[in-house]
Formats: sequence, C-alpha cells, structure tokens
Amino acid sequence: MKEISTKVSDLLNKKYHIISHWNFLEFDQDFSILRERARGIKKDHYDLKDRIIVEHMDTDYYVKINDFQIGINLRNFFGVMAELDIPHHLFIFYTNHFGIKKEIDLLCENRHPNDRPTIIETFLSRLHYKQESVQNIDFNVDSVKFNMLCMMHLTRSHRNAAYRELDKIDRSKILLSGTNANF
Repeated sequence: MKEISTKVSDLLNKKYHIISHWNFLEFDQDFSILRERARGIKKDHYDLKDRIIVEHMDTDYYVKINDFQIGINLRNFFGVMAELDIPHHLFIFYTNHFGIKKEIDLLCENRHPNDRPTIIETFLSRLHYKQESVQNIDFNVDSVKFNMLCMMHLTRSHRNAAYRELDKIDRSKILLSGTNANF
C-alpha cells in the first residue's frame, strides 16, 4: 500500500537509489515483519545514494520520555533498526505527522548528525485524498441523534486500543456494534 504521490516518488527515485519502500501499516501490528524486511536489505556497506522510503501516515500512540511525547510505533521502529544495526540515514520518512522531526531527533540524539533520516512532512496522500472523490455534502449538525465511532473493519493499533477501552464500559451504556436495524 503506497500513499506517496507518483510525482514525489519519481523525484526521490531520480535523486536516490531506493532499495526498499515500507509503510507502517504493513508492520505496526507485528514488528517481526519489520525485522524480516530490515534483514532483507541488511548489508555491510551501503552506497551513498541508497535509501528506503518509510511511509508513516497513520495514527501513533504517544508515551512521555524525558518530558517529551514520542510515538510508540516510531520508537519501536528505531529500536528494531538499532537492534539490527541498520544506519538511520538510509530512511526517508514520508509522513503527515507535522513535528515528527523533533521526535526523530530525540530518538537519534546519540547518533552522528549525518546518520539521521530525511523527513518529508506532507498532507499529500494518494489513498486518503483523491480530488475526484471529494463531494460537498449538506450537513445539519443539529440533526445528529447518536454519537458514533466507526473503526472500518481494519486492524490498526489505535483502533484496537480504542476498542479495548470501550469494551470495559458497561454493556447497558454502550453499543459496540450497530446497524440501522439497531436504531
């Protein structure tokens, strides 16, 4: 699943030798998948232009470390790379997390300044924003009868955590699954 636009991808391919392209959605539920991918590109020496595109466009959970909020998935990512001794300068992060550079700088504070990833912060995503699919809808907020949360039938870490918290609420006070037939 690639969210990066073709134009941006083409530009990166002209400037660098892209040896792999990863998306957090492919491994954020199971970091053994990330370990296998990292082992697949592991070398004793990388060319100066070798890079790996890493798309991080989904929600992350945050923990406080030394008074700073750092995403758990991001922290785990760099933990795996350190564990496998993969140089961090190989990575080009394509993300919609504005400010993530501060998190990455904290996670890489003990690394040489030349061994840090490149970060591209953007709103652009081919999957989440398709110009031809955007429609204006007349919407009356006052007509809303029920508050709802839709988790779209996909496994994602933040949705799983939200469900686990909702599951603790007394069943007489919440409906965990609903269709129009339930209302």
